[in-house]
Amino acid sequence: MKVVWYLLILAALALAIFNFIQIDFENPFGNDSTIAIGGSQWLLCPKGLLRTPDPRALLLSCLFAVPLLVIIKGANLFGLESVWLRLFVSGVLFIVLYALPVWRFDPRLRDALRQWRLARAS
Repeated sequence: MKVVWYLLILAALALAIFNFIQIDFENPFGNDSTIAIGGSQWLLCPKGLLRTPDPRALLLSCLFAVPLLVIIKGANLFGLESVWLRLFVSGVLFIVLYALPVWRFDPRLRDALRQWRLARAS
């Protein structure tokens, strides 16, 4: 448990340092340092603690993310100008094109949500 804690603290500190360095040179978000920190966590994490995503859940997630991103990016949100209207339409598209299909086709997610709802009710 101590190893995980040290890795977490080290990653947070390194991310902060890299962001301060790269904000001036590259972009305001320091994307490269974020990718480097994420990759180093995968490389440095002890094998017993490393947990990769379930291939089926990862495939479902990517499969339903593609149409959502194509519509949002490709159609430019149907030419909407208002920020609030764009936010609302994006939220509705997210629910309809991503959240509901993933919920429908992933039995483990359905079971987890059912258990959560039952735990809240009791």
